[in-house]
Amino acid sequence: MVFFPPGAYILYQQASSRAAACPAIVCTDEMVPKELPETRPSGYYTLILTMGKLELRWASTREMQEYIPIDEESTDLNQELKEAHKLVLDALDANLGLEHWKGVLEGRSKLGHFSNSGPNAVSAPDSDSDSDSDSDSDLRLAIAASLADQGGKKTSFFEMPQPAPRPCSVSDSDSEAKLNLQSPRKRSTAPSQSTFAKRQRMLLPNGQASQFSDIRRHFQSTPLPNSDLSSNSRSRQSTGDSSDNDIASEEKETTSPSRIGDKADRVPTNFLKQPHLNNESFVKATRVHGKIGVSVISVKNSGGMKRYADAEIHEHEAFVKFLIGPEKEPFYIPKEQIDERGYFSNSNIGLNCMVKKGNTWSFERPCLININPDDFSYVADFLSTGDFGCRIVEDDEQREEAFAQCCSAWVVADELVMDDLLDHIVHKIEKTKPWGMFEVLAFAGIVYKTEHSPFPAYAMMKETLANFVADNYLKYLEEYTTTFVDLMKEFPMFLIHIHEKTVEKARSSREESERRDSAMRMEGQ
Repeated sequence: MVFFPPGAYILYQQASSRAAACPAIVCTDEMVPKELPETRPSGYYTLILTMGKLELRWASTREMQEYIPIDEESTDLNQELKEAHKLVLDALDANLGLEHWKGVLEGRSKLGHFSNSGPNAVSAPDSDSDSDSDSDSDLRLAIAASLADQGGKKTSFFEMPQPAPRPCSVSDSDSEAKLNLQSPRKRSTAPSQSTFAKRQRMLLPNGQASQFSDIRRHFQSTPLPNSDLSSNSRSRQSTGDSSDNDIASEEKETTSPSRIGDKADRVPTNFLKQPHLNNESFVKATRVHGKIGVSVISVKNSGGMKRYADAEIHEHEAFVKFLIGPEKEPFYIPKEQIDERGYFSNSNIGLNCMVKKGNTWSFERPCLININPDDFSYVADFLSTGDFGCRIVEDDEQREEAFAQCCSAWVVADELVMDDLLDHIVHKIEKTKPWGMFEVLAFAGIVYKTEHSPFPAYAMMKETLANFVADNYLKYLEEYTTTFVDLMKEFPMFLIHIHEKTVEKARSSREESERRDSAMRMEGQ
């Protein structure tokens, strides 16, 4: 399942539709108008409000994607979608979150009209279509004018959020609304993804992160459809030659700590990014011409230190090549680290995956094509350095990133039966506290997919997650009712563990209370 909290802006791509994804905001179930019958389809669906058409819909998990800001002047989207994206950006500029859109829906409820398009739309009984169309048009004009007006009063989204104003009434003057729309605030470029995330985080309850890019993928049996905006987001390894000066300057850049969460650190690489020089073996990667590339590789093993040129690693027996994902992105891991781990060549489960072709080694398993290269980069990091991803957590953004990295690494470790990496994640994720309620639910959905496992790491992780959820049981029921209940229905063992922990904690609390009461009575006597 995909987890987006209420108030998060997303992209909605209707199943089997070739139309461009439409921006929307995730709503709470109680936002369904009371005068309408229950319309939720069977399965896992989330209530959303699409921008532009202002339509309430039930969206399946596969129909929701992370919101990506667009540049209005450089996109090929039609005018209606451009206006829908502008509504999102204007709402963020004006610090208007879910409460604002609740007010919008209240206004629509008074009109007795709701758009109806598709089988999963939340709709009212049939009404006069011309009248409905006019009302919707008037409402969109008024909302856009209200957002433009509110946004114009803000100089920076870093200011403290102000109470959301009531949405512009439908009865406001059409001429005034149209006048405001004729001279909108100019937006030269769309905000970056990190800037958008910061704006969105300000509007979500309790500062909850709006999306977990690494976590989100693992709740789907098939990958999310790639949009034009994201299909070119991955940088490929530079194949061109570079001068010694380039290598020296780029190596200098690599030795400085990278900011976790930078776009470059999210790019799948052929090698590792930040080595620990005191490890038994490591790979040193450098940036070449703005992309991730390898110029000089140093490997420390029992034979001492040896350096390899970029061209050598592809043909050297000291490395094992892994081809990951549908596009078979190459990763090169020191062979010594592969040889030390029996799960890469465990004859007990019928695996003989180490194949030598000429002087080179490759690891071949059918499952590698289904692994996301972003996820495998953390595994490659661990195999060569003994750790992965973020080593030091200094702020909440890095904490969220480190938590998501643990989730991504867990998925691959489970697929490749890497018990040592699973154990490492159990300990590493403790360093990402304090956890958010939402991300714990997301990770539980990953861990509890495996009902039975011989590895102690699974029992330890389930114990940790169940304890956290039990400690916050009532909060989960209040704030994430639908998601929480759906997860317990999907994974009965999750439900059993939570109830066991909840009863255990309630009994312990009661016994402690009785001891205090008894002690007070003894003192009174």
